[in-house]
Amino acid sequence: MHRLEPGERAVFTGLYKAVHADGHLPPHYVIALQGDAFPHCTQCADRVRFELAVSARHVHADAQFKHRAGED
Repeated sequence: MHRLEPGERAVFTGLYKAVHADGHLPPHYVIALQGDAFPHCTQCADRVRFELAVSARHVHADAQFKHRAGED
């Protein structure tokens, strides 16, 4: 699995597993939108990595759902 580093951008919108250096935090999940830059960790700085766990599409970008006029 390809791991992304802080500063790299999410290629896909989805749920990403964050894995911290030295295990100071257990792995956990975060949501990133396509194009979001992954942040540095306040404790392990640039030694956190992000793995795409589940890609997803925004509901308004899914062709199976139509956005009706007047709905937000």
